[in-house]
Amino acid sequence: MRIAVAIATIAALSAQPLAAATWTFKIGANVTGTTFGYREYCDNGPVEECLEPLDGPFSGHLSTIIALPSFDGVATFDYGSAYDGIIHVGDLSFDVWDVRGTLGLSADGSIIGSMLNFYGMWSVGDWGAGCSRAYPCTTWNTRASAQSFQATFLRSDDGPGPLPEPSTWAMMLIGLFGLGALLRRGRITEPRALYRGA
Repeated sequence: MRIAVAIATIAALSAQPLAAATWTFKIGANVTGTTFGYREYCDNGPVEECLEPLDGPFSGHLSTIIALPSFDGVATFDYGSAYDGIIHVGDLSFDVWDVRGTLGLSADGSIIGSMLNFYGMWSVGDWGAGCSRAYPCTTWNTRASAQSFQATFLRSDDGPGPLPEPSTWAMMLIGLFGLGALLRRGRITEPRALYRGA
């Protein structure tokens, strides 16, 4: 009877669904690409006198924090129309940016990041105060990518992370040993006293 109850308890616990989780990752990538934009020297006037086109190569180390719903296998993320204060490439903090990528978990639980694409726009100068030769206003648009990137799991909200922590494994082992002891104890029968009539 006790064995049947124990088996039913294990089955009930294993059948309970896991709570939906949000996993937070820190990602970093060495991105390369191109920049294009313009530098403005005056508020009004002919374009050829006020604007100077800009373009050239771009490279830097991108770092940001992303949050994804818990997943099994591969997840694709797209952070479109996000704003400054989260992402940085080198010393630049972008005003508007969009970062896309693919993040996966291998069979052993390690994190694999591949193919990250980045688009960002940043500005230099006080556009409200006006632009001049001494204080030009510059707008850059950047497109860059990386064939792979690094990802580090930071935390899990309202659910388990990609891999159980050591304390979780320890609790599971203690529970299994306790269950084994309970089953072993159930097989030991107490001796019955013999009744002898007068």
